[in-house]
Amino acid sequence: MIEESREYREVVQSGNVKKGWKPLDGKHVASGRKVQFKPTHCDDKGRMCHGVRVRGADKSEECFKHTMGKAPAACSFAHSRLGDTLQFICAKCTCEKKRNEYCADKFKHKQFHFNLGPYRNKNGDIWKLAVST
Repeated sequence: MIEESREYREVVQSGNVKKGWKPLDGKHVASGRKVQFKPTHCDDKGRMCHGVRVRGADKSEECFKHTMGKAPAACSFAHSRLGDTLQFICAKCTCEKKRNEYCADKFKHKQFHFNLGPYRNKNGDIWKLAVST
């Protein structure tokens, strides 16, 4: 079981809980079963994070090839300006590592990986990288 973070407890106790702080259903990568995950923190880019991310998972690394316009559907890299990032977390590493680290054991830890869908912001909307013009 993943412990509640200090930030999560503070927000809940304050009574000013925005939709982004609500738990998200994560889908187990192998079995498809669903488990709820509470947010751990909001990162410096405005994404609500729910655990230690999985390095190399689909849509987890930014694409540097398709930087303008639409991206091909077959591209497995994220296009954060379009909001197509996916949050894959490792439940095992979330319990064992610091929140800013990542799970590098993509194949060894597969039984602990969950897909939480697109990153959300504090308001609960799909997170997109704010692009300044």
